Amino acid sequence: MESTFACGRKFLRRSDVWSRGYLGGNGLYVCLDACRRRLTSGARNYLLTKTFHIRQVSVGSGAFLRGLSQVQLGENFQAGNGLWLQALNADGETSLT
Repeated sequence: MESTFACGRKFLRRSDVWSRGYLGGNGLYVCLDACRRRLTSGARNYLLTKTFHIRQVSVGSGAFLRGLSQVQLGENFQAGNGLWLQALNADGETSLT
């Protein structure tokens, strides 16, 4: 029985991973880190679509999101890695109630 590697929504047979050279060329740590980033980004994007009642959101890894109850996102919102989205009150302070 062949074992499988799961990375986000893709499931690869062990022979596919080794033959394509990703794991072999990058090592176990890099492969697991890529899988972790994919899983957490997918979960965050799913939760954002439910929070804002929109169909699709794509936010890269390392996002800093604060005060989302005061923010509106449009359909197909996309942002790269390192997004900093923070709602501020009129005085420029971060404490929102």
